[in-house]
Amino acid sequence: MRWDEYRARIQAEIERQKVINAMIGAQITVEESELKTAYREIYSAQPQGGEQVHIKQILVLGGDGAPRDLPSACALARDAHARIAKGEPFEKLAKEISAAAPQQGGDIGWLHADTMAKWMADPVHHLEPGAVSPVLELPFGCTLLQLVERKSYEPVSYEQAKATLHQEVYQHKVMEKYREWMESLRKRTFISRRGYFAETPSAAARPAGLARPAAPAAGAAAASAGAAGEPAATP
Repeated sequence: MRWDEYRARIQAEIERQKVINAMIGAQITVEESELKTAYREIYSAQPQGGEQVHIKQILVLGGDGAPRDLPSACALARDAHARIAKGEPFEKLAKEISAAAPQQGGDIGWLHADTMAKWMADPVHHLEPGAVSPVLELPFGCTLLQLVERKSYEPVSYEQAKATLHQEVYQHKVMEKYREWMESLRKRTFISRRGYFAETPSAAARPAGLARPAAPAAGAAAASAGAAGEPAATP
């Protein structure tokens, strides 16, 4: 896609959103009860404390279905570990060989310690910020982890989440209303067209290309009447 086409598509989407908000947005209200329901659905299972860690990962896939066997994958991971130990950035190596978030330099974000798999939690537990784990062999490849930061986990309160929840609920209701409006418009258009054709059933039933028979001329009508033994009408 060319840049001008991309810009045109984005502009069209912006205009569409303006139309939707102008026509439908003013009709939408978000109740406090809806926000509280959304909060319970999203955050009811969140931990109430504990620790969270910010992790980067280099994962080299190996074994069945992977582009290399497991020993080759582990050899690549060990080579990456050695290069990092010599001063190369973790992010550079992740972009080169990692199957985990390569575009983000291996950054897989924040994880709560209680939700991490044991193979990840155990080595991370002993790392200091900035340190890199040994190469870990897994059934599907080999990996190494870098601890970026660790901190206490604080549950997200309703007040903290309220603004975000309001936007999400509002957008959901707008799109639902928009779909209803489009479906109603489609049905009205169909009924209108159907009504138009229903007014001329003979035209609709007549095969395409077949013209309506012409009315007989006056002379032909007289001849026909005479042939039937009936007098023709005179002026």
